[in-house]
Amino acid sequence: MSNLESKIANERFDRARFKELFGRILNVLTPDNQALLSLQDVRGVLKSAGESYGGIKAISIKLIVGSEGRYRDFSSKFMPRYESSRTRWTSIDRAHQKDIILPAIRVYEVGGLYFVRDGNHRVSVAKMLGMEEIDAEIIRLNTAFRLEGPVSKPLMKKRIIEFERQQFAKQIEERYHKEVAELEFTEAGRYDEIMRHIQSHQNWLKRQGTEVDFTHAYLSWKKKVLIPVLEIINEEGILNRFYGRTPADLYVWIIKHGSKLEQSLGHRGLQVREVIRDFSKRFGRNQFQRFWTFVKQLPRLFR
Repeated sequence: MSNLESKIANERFDRARFKELFGRILNVLTPDNQALLSLQDVRGVLKSAGESYGGIKAISIKLIVGSEGRYRDFSSKFMPRYESSRTRWTSIDRAHQKDIILPAIRVYEVGGLYFVRDGNHRVSVAKMLGMEEIDAEIIRLNTAFRLEGPVSKPLMKKRIIEFERQQFAKQIEERYHKEVAELEFTEAGRYDEIMRHIQSHQNWLKRQGTEVDFTHAYLSWKKKVLIPVLEIINEEGILNRFYGRTPADLYVWIIKHGSKLEQSLGHRGLQVREVIRDFSKRFGRNQFQRFWTFVKQLPRLFR
């Protein structure tokens, strides 16, 4: 092994680590901007209808946005986050210096974007070398969701949430679509939870002797369940303790929290206001608490 090749590879790895660190510092208040997408999270939400083989071809590195299993080890730009990646990373760099042809990486294609199955370090080195394409063996996850061009994690999440909202709206009569606009979420998967809430309410109406379709079950749930909870959230003024979240986000969390409280206390029938106050006390953060959390996280940036 040439000492020069090793020196170049290690220096390049150090620059990649510096880029990752600098990115974390710039995004310390918005860490999602620096996070690599997880295939598991995306796959669970988009509900792919099977797989198909896409063959081996050169793909744009800009369209590789996530990983199946190593999404915690690299930044959104595929810069290495940990020193433990050095040995593997530099060995690939040295192979490039020697013009050794490396095996194609393996990826999943989801809606026009790619998630690495195998070859995360190869992608990282290719990014540092300024390569625009890399050979990849492709497995397509068949889904109606489409998204062209490179995206950040927040943008990808936003587009997925909008896709979910559209799918949810299809369950409701067109004249009531404007009603869905009030259900705004900051996390994917929430519309599935809302679907379960409405179906549960629909079953409750049936037990009361009222047979209704999904649209009218939704309108009844909204009037009898959602709106009363949102009104109390507003009255208690707790939204500012959950920075960047929406009332609908809090509704979902509070319903879950209420179920857990009832289980832990061994009885049902807790007042919604009690649950909301307990949830805010346990998980809410005022401005000072958010600032202090930020200060405590600073040392971790330099690990």
